[in-house]
Amino acid sequence: MGKDLVMTPEEIKELATDTFKEKVFFSTMLREIDKHLLTSIFMPVMFMDNIQIKQLEKDEVVGFYEYFEKALPRSINGYPMFMSMKSITKDDLEKVQELVEKLTDAAAAV
Repeated sequence: MGKDLVMTPEEIKELATDTFKEKVFFSTMLREIDKHLLTSIFMPVMFMDNIQIKQLEKDEVVGFYEYFEKALPRSINGYPMFMSMKSITKDDLEKVQELVEKLTDAAAAV
């Protein structure tokens, strides 16, 4: 797996906190019917060649994300559009989702 794809515990915590604060958009947030819009939302995917796509699969990348503050001033079907993105592996996404759930549960308990 690519060294730059492995997130540190601090990065996971920061991403989970920012996700909880609704500062981040993930490709996993797309409704099933809108999955075909992935390359219009995360535009760098459109420019990937087969070698890059195979590397994503090899690295077990399951999605992309970016901060809303980096969105273009346009949208598509209500979704933001980005000219930049970060990829996330299955393991890291699961860790982020677990922390977001804990933050949500803690906020609901208050």
